[in-house]
Amino acid sequence: MAKKIIDRKPNRLFAFGCSFTEYHWATWPQIVAHDLDIPMYNLGRCGSGNQLIANTVSQAIETYDIDENDLVMICWSGFFREDRWLRGSWVLTGDITWSDFYDDTFKE
Repeated sequence: MAKKIIDRKPNRLFAFGCSFTEYHWATWPQIVAHDLDIPMYNLGRCGSGNQLIANTVSQAIETYDIDENDLVMICWSGFFREDRWLRGSWVLTGDITWSDFYDDTFKE
């Protein structure tokens, strides 16, 4: 018999990630929250890289007082996704292999 991953119903679902997590239509957090019939906090953001995702998780733990009675699900982004905190906001430049965000930096 398969072992259950969740042995009790969580109080809330907190979802973190990129556009696979938060987009213009329903994504996996809405489906999971619906199936579990629990409130959902989708803190994903289109274009997020792992740096932003990790920072959002850290801030949400404090802001929402997340504890062992909550379900936290993280959809990590790709390794080449570039994001950084610059001048007071997150800059989401996309994949570093095709983004032209930094092109002016390297011009002679």
